[in-house]
Amino acid sequence: MLHRDVKPANLLISETGVLRLTDFGYARDFAEPNAHMSYECCTLWYRPPELLLGAAHYSFGVDTWGAGCVLAELYLRRPLFRGESDMDQLAKIFTILGSPSNNTWPGVENLRKFVVFSDAQSGSLDMLLNKNPIALLARSLLVLDPNHRASAADSLNSIMLKAPSRTSAN
Repeated sequence: MLHRDVKPANLLISETGVLRLTDFGYARDFAEPNAHMSYECCTLWYRPPELLLGAAHYSFGVDTWGAGCVLAELYLRRPLFRGESDMDQLAKIFTILGSPSNNTWPGVENLRKFVVFSDAQSGSLDMLLNKNPIALLARSLLVLDPNHRASAADSLNSIMLKAPSRTSAN
């Protein structure tokens, strides 16, 4: 199942720290391997670059991108990418992560809405997030090429490896 609209407003956290994902209005079953899907889903500030560029075939990376945006927002206390249109959103993403090319993201130039942006260099995200553990996790999710984004399972394993041990001294 793809949620396709991961954003802070769709996350509920209980008093005991249980996180629940809500609002499955854009959700879609991912059972059909070559089905065309809409690129017009996800709230703009959390929409991944492949959807902004018109991809009709995509996977769980749309949700992990949203999770990365949420983590960065929690760290920065403001949305990371605050575009006013699809093109402005892409410009904001590319300013921080660098402009894609077929070398950095194979096939990107074949996406139906691909446009050449000025050759921005990546690196600003590391400066913004200061290599904090949450920020490092966000960085692994905010990768332009969806095939190189960390998966949810990889992210969970990363968190579990870094979590302090909860063994009791009693």
